[in-house]
Amino acid sequence: MQVLILGILALWGGYSLIPSNEEGLEKQFVLAAGENEEVCLTVYPDQEFKLTFRASEPVYYDIHTHHDEEVTYHRYENATVRSKSEINPNKKDYFCAQWKNHGQSEIEVVYELKVNPANPEGDFLRRNVVFRVDQDSPKTIQVFEENSQNLLSSFNFPSNVLNFALSADEDKLATLLAGEIQLIGLQDELLLKSISVDDFPSILSFSKNNENLLVGNEHEQKIHLINLKNLERTELQIPAPPKSILNDIDSKDVLVRTEAEVLRVSISPFQIVERQARIPLQIGEEVQLVDPYAWCFVHGVPHPLFAPVSPAMSKAGLPGSWLQPTNQDILQASSK
Repeated sequence: MQVLILGILALWGGYSLIPSNEEGLEKQFVLAAGENEEVCLTVYPDQEFKLTFRASEPVYYDIHTHHDEEVTYHRYENATVRSKSEINPNKKDYFCAQWKNHGQSEIEVVYELKVNPANPEGDFLRRNVVFRVDQDSPKTIQVFEENSQNLLSSFNFPSNVLNFALSADEDKLATLLAGEIQLIGLQDELLLKSISVDDFPSILSFSKNNENLLVGNEHEQKIHLINLKNLERTELQIPAPPKSILNDIDSKDVLVRTEAEVLRVSISPFQIVERQARIPLQIGEEVQLVDPYAWCFVHGVPHPLFAPVSPAMSKAGLPGSWLQPTNQDILQASSK
């Protein structure tokens, strides 16, 4: 499977994943004849995406987004040596800038990428962060500025953190403790709900619409759906104990990984809709059904559908965004 992944990345050409919402990055690269380079990042509707570059020779350049199999171009230029682009998205989206060398000689490209607040005078500034369990204090989740050791905030819990998840709109944190799940609002850092849980779950995931939590453990052949509005719970029997639960890329369904297969499960009604599920992946003009026995793909970036340690509990932590107050008065008010 690793060979498959390397082959796919080779087909795509140069590919760089930039941590979402870095305030400023200046880089350079060299394109050999026929090569391309792509830089991708997440931009939010309260942000402004700015990209400038200069090239030693004319280069083909575009900014695009992907939705299902459709590519939307927000900027496209043929044979240019410099350009400046500014984009204000109306929703959270994953933008890719791409340069292509259609010439016969090498091209050096120098670019600067900035993602700034759309409203610098606002009360909150979105920062790119990593949520990570403190290795020395397993009852604490720390919030670090990405690519630095700058600690922005921390959450302390009454018992060890067993797992945690970030909602799709990144405004809520669900933390799994012994016997309960604590749901926290990230902007004001207040406890929204405390939900009792049995069966010692270890797997935790938000549904794509953020209205439900899915929980399970690796020893029982069932998963539970918890409605966050009324706390109603629905149990679903599955063929084997779950190993992980992830949202599907192109639907409201979830993918439940077991030891032998991937199940596609609908939220409403809560039921299995497909056994031995396969994930479509478009490579050029072809759509291939990729065996998800080891991998799934989100925005073209491969990551495990099942790993021995969940991403949230890994040393690297769980990436996301953080609405940081821009003045001390708001910070003090939100922490009370």
